Amino acid sequence: MRRGFISESMDDKWNVVFEDGWLYFLRSWTGSYVFGVRLDGAPAGVRVVDAWASRDRTQYNSAGIDFDKKLIKDVINVLLLQKPYTEE
Repeated sequence: MRRGFISESMDDKWNVVFEDGWLYFLRSWTGSYVFGVRLDGAPAGVRVVDAWASRDRTQYNSAGIDFDKKLIKDVINVLLLQKPYTEE
């Protein structure tokens, strides 16, 4: 996850950057910071210890916190961990 993800085509919607313990999720076209997730290494893996989501509607029009959580999880799984997308 520390390597992040930089979009390679216009179809990619996200760039993900790791900096100072935070994963930042940026819109690839605009560079707007939409989400931040602070991670803490734990013996069983990595856990989220803090997070934020932009509520600036000119940058990101949230469908609500539950949608935001799922979106972050999906971006991590698909782009960073290279797992197949699932509709859980």
